[in-house]
Amino acid sequence: GKKCVVQGNCFPSAVMQDLAGFRSGAADVKVIICGGNDVDQGKDVQEIVEGFAATVDNHKETSAVFACSVFNRKWSDGRNTELNVRTFHVNEILGLVAESMGVRMIEVWIQDDMFARDGLHLNERGKKYLAERIAERIGGFLG
Repeated sequence: GKKCVVQGNCFPSAVMQDLAGFRSGAADVKVIICGGNDVDQGKDVQEIVEGFAATVDNHKETSAVFACSVFNRKWSDGRNTELNVRTFHVNEILGLVAESMGVRMIEVWIQDDMFARDGLHLNERGKKYLAERIAERIGGFLG
C-alpha cells in the first residue's frame, strides 16, 4: 500500500488552548488527540471548540488532519456518568466542527480494561487499540 509520514506529539496535561499555537514539521497526516483534559477541567465547550479550530488551522495547510474523539474515561473519583455525558456532548460538537473544517474524525470508545490503574491513561491494550483505529481510518483515507 501507499506509505506516508504520520506525526504525533504528546503534550501531557495540555488543554486545547495550549495546542492552538503549536506548529510542527511536515507530515502527510497529523492526528489530533485532544479534549480529555478540557472535559476533566470543566472547560467551556466554546473554549474547547476555539482551541480545536485554531489547532486544525495550524496544520491543515500542510497535512491531512484527523482528530480522535475525546475518550470516555473510567474516572476513579465517581464522576463517570457526569464526565462521560459531557464527553459525549463535546464529541458531538467537535464532530460537527471537524466536518465543517474538512477534518476526518476517528471515533474511539475505550473499554474499561484498556485503561491503566489510574482510569485516565491507556494501558498497552488501550494503546494498541487506539493505534489500530488510527491506522484503519488513515488507511481508508489513503486507499
